Parts: sequence; C-alpha cells; structure tokens
Amino acid sequence: MAPRSGAAGLAVKPFAFRAEVALTLRKRQEEQACRELAAAAARARTAAELLERAREAMAGAMREAGECDGRGGDPTLRVWYRNWITGQRQLVERSAQVVEARRGEVAAATERAVLARRKRKALERLRQKALMAWNVTARREEQKAIDELATVRFARAERGGRACP
Repeated sequence: MAPRSGAAGLAVKPFAFRAEVALTLRKRQEEQACRELAAAAARARTAAELLERAREAMAGAMREAGECDGRGGDPTLRVWYRNWITGQRQLVERSAQVVEARRGEVAAATERAVLARRKRKALERLRQKALMAWNVTARREEQKAIDELATVRFARAERGGRACP
C-alpha cells in the first residue's frame, strides 16, 4: 500500500501487518488440510464402492448356492459353494472394516481442516482489527494536520493577512 499523504503534506506510514507471514502460512496449512480431506473422502468413496461390489458378489453367490441346492446333485459342489460363500463373507467384512477406517480418516481430516480454518480466520480477524486501528490513526493524523492548517489560516486572517512574526 502506498503511503498516504495528509492535508499538510504529512506522510502516513503504510499499513503493515506484522503477522502477515504467519497468515500466509496458515492459508497454506488450510489449503493442505483441504487437499488431505478431499483425498480422504475420495478413498472413503472408493472403499464404499468396493464394499457395495463385495455385497453384490455375496448376494450373487448366495443365489447361485441356492440354485445348486435346489437342483440337488454333487455334494462336492455344495461344499465348494459353502466355502466360496464363506470367502465372500470375509471379503464383505474386510471391506466394511476398510470403510470404517476410511470414515475415521475423513473425520480426522475434517477436524484438521476445521482447525486450520479457525486459525486462519483468527489471524484474518487480527489483521482486520489492525487495519481498522491503522485507519483510525491515519484519519486522526490527517484531521490534526487539517486542524493545524485551519488554525494557521484563521490566525493569518485575524492579523489582516500579514505574515506571522
């Protein structure tokens, strides 16, 4: 920001937020936390899709096993279906555990993103307050210069336009 100049040519020093570097760091941290949250959410969606596929495969295995039982026939085939269904159940259970783990990751990433946002917002509020205080001070200095100029002009007019001794 360029220096302001008051009514009497008084230069007001430009606004400088001392914690600007920290604010920039907080913004980067928030962006990183948001990227991590998005990645965790994507992993959670993928895990949920895999769980859904495993459940569909399990349902298909159950249907096929039911059809095999209904036809009668080879007991070896029934044992194979039973073992296959057991494997499908284990796959569904593992997939459900992965989904829960991914949900936990999303929750943790959400907490980190919220915390990073709060920290950034806190510094932004501090910056805003500092800017308002700087504006008040600058206006006050400008008003002092204007008042001083008005006083000098009034004094000259009172003396009849003569130069001050």
